[in-house]
Amino acid sequence: MYKVLIVDDELLVRKALWTIVSGTEGFEVAACVESGEQAVVFCREHDIHLVFMDIALPGMTGIEAAGKINKINPSVQICIISVLSGFDIIKKALSSKIRVYLVKPVSFSEIRKILDDFCQDKESDHSYSEQLAGLIYQRQYRETMKSIPDIVHEVILEKNGNVEKVLVSFLQIVNQILADSRIYIGERTELSEKAITEQFPVNKIFAGEEISWVFWLSDVVDAICWQPVIANHDYLGQVKEYIDREISTDISLSSVCDACSISQSYLSKLFRRYFGISVMDYIHLYKIRKAKMYIAFTDYSMTQIGHRTGYNDSSYFSKIFKKYEGMTPKQYKSAYNVQGSKEKKKN
Repeated sequence: MYKVLIVDDELLVRKALWTIVSGTEGFEVAACVESGEQAVVFCREHDIHLVFMDIALPGMTGIEAAGKINKINPSVQICIISVLSGFDIIKKALSSKIRVYLVKPVSFSEIRKILDDFCQDKESDHSYSEQLAGLIYQRQYRETMKSIPDIVHEVILEKNGNVEKVLVSFLQIVNQILADSRIYIGERTELSEKAITEQFPVNKIFAGEEISWVFWLSDVVDAICWQPVIANHDYLGQVKEYIDREISTDISLSSVCDACSISQSYLSKLFRRYFGISVMDYIHLYKIRKAKMYIAFTDYSMTQIGHRTGYNDSSYFSKIFKKYEGMTPKQYKSAYNVQGSKEKKKN
C-alpha cells in the first residue's frame, strides 16, 4: 500500500484530494497537514511514498518543504498543486526535484493519472529489485554484479535519461531490496536508505553518466550482500575492512586469514555460503571493478591501473581481467564509450 501525504492550507482541497487518493486502489492517505513545517516533521517520522503539496503555505513554502523532504528521503515523489503558474516559479519547483507541477484547479482525471503513472513506475522498479534480490538471496554474487549494467541501461532508457527520475528509480529499487533483506536477516541489519545515501552519496554522480550509475549501484549491492555475513558473523566485518584497505596490494587468502585470525577453510566455507564464490573470486571481482573505474575516469596507463589494484605483473592483470570480463583491459577501454553509455562489445 502506497502512503500519501496531503499538504494544503485549504480544507476543501485537502478533502477533495483525500477522497480521490483514498478511493484509488493501492493508495492510502497517511495524513493531511496544513503547513510545510508539519509536512517535513511527518516525513521525518514516517515512511511516505508520494506527497501532494501546495506552494503558498503559511510559514515555509511548498518548494522549501520539498527540498527538506527530499534530503530526508530522496525517493519520496512530490507533486505540487498550486494557483501559481508563472514560468519562473514552475522552473524553480521542477529544479527542486519535484516530480509534477499542476496548476489549480485540477481535475479528478489529472490526479488519477499521477497515481497511475506512480504505480507503473513502481512496478517497473519492483521487477528490477526482484531480479537483483533473487540473485542476492540465491548467493549468486557474480551473476548479481553481472546483471547490474543491463538493469542500469534499461532504467535510464525508461526514464529518458532524466537524472532525477533515474535517481528516484534506483533509490526505490534499493529500498525494495533493503525491505526484503530486513525480512531475510532480521532487525540486526544496519542498512537503510538513509545509510546508503550517506555511505554512497548520489550527488557525486549527477553528471548522469551511465557508467557512474553502474559503479554506484554495484557498490550499494555489494554492501547489501555483506549484510547477512556481518549480521550473523559480526567479527567478519574486519575481513571486509581488510579487503577494502588492502585492495591496492597483492591480497591472498592466507594474508586475509592471517590478518583477521581466521582459518582458511572456515572463511572459504562462509564465502561459498553467502556469496556462492571463493574468497579469491570475490577479491578479483572487487579489484576488477576498481580497475574498470580507473579505466573509465582516469588517464592512467594499464600498467598503472594494474599496480593500483594490486596486479604488478601486467600480463597477469590482463589475464585475470579477461577471465572475469571476457576481454582484456585494453579491449574493455576501446569497447567502452567514455561518456558513460552502455558497454558495447565490438563484433
